[in-house]
Amino acid sequence: MYKQQKNPSALRSQRMIAEALITAMTSKAYNEITVTDICEKADLVRKTFYRNFDTKEDVVQYILDDAFKAFIATLDIEHMSTREIFLDVYGFIAEQKDFLIMFYKNGLFRFAYTILVNFLTTEKLFSRLDARNIKPQFYKYMPPQIVSMVVSIIETWIESGLTDNPSELAEFTEDVMYGRLYKY
Repeated sequence: MYKQQKNPSALRSQRMIAEALITAMTSKAYNEITVTDICEKADLVRKTFYRNFDTKEDVVQYILDDAFKAFIATLDIEHMSTREIFLDVYGFIAEQKDFLIMFYKNGLFRFAYTILVNFLTTEKLFSRLDARNIKPQFYKYMPPQIVSMVVSIIETWIESGLTDNPSELAEFTEDVMYGRLYKY
């Protein structure tokens, strides 16, 4: 896990290391990049790397967490419709297209998967489900089912080059979530 830093110098080092990894991934496969490569690109010593991160996987987690935290800070979930939430999620992913495709091609989607699952299960999406239409003993299965669906849609969308319209994906996702698939 990466260290939660408060010191401005340490925060700057974390950003430099993250940027160095992203830069390195534009010319080299992730599994070929070493900590030494990252440190050289960041112009930092290995000791600085290990003060901030235990592994290069921690750098990946830091990059994605940082991007997603900034995204979440822009949302007002309490006052958004389900479709608006999905539209913002898909819009964010579309904005990060090149970055996410690069991460996906390097087998790093599992890190984004974890962040998406945590976001979708902790936010207020599921309070919007009408429990009257679901047998009580099966309601507990709805959140993981919807989360799996959204993550699968995102993964399929990334695989296809993110060519579909985020607005249409948001509508489709909401329709599936509420069982309104008859028009497709």
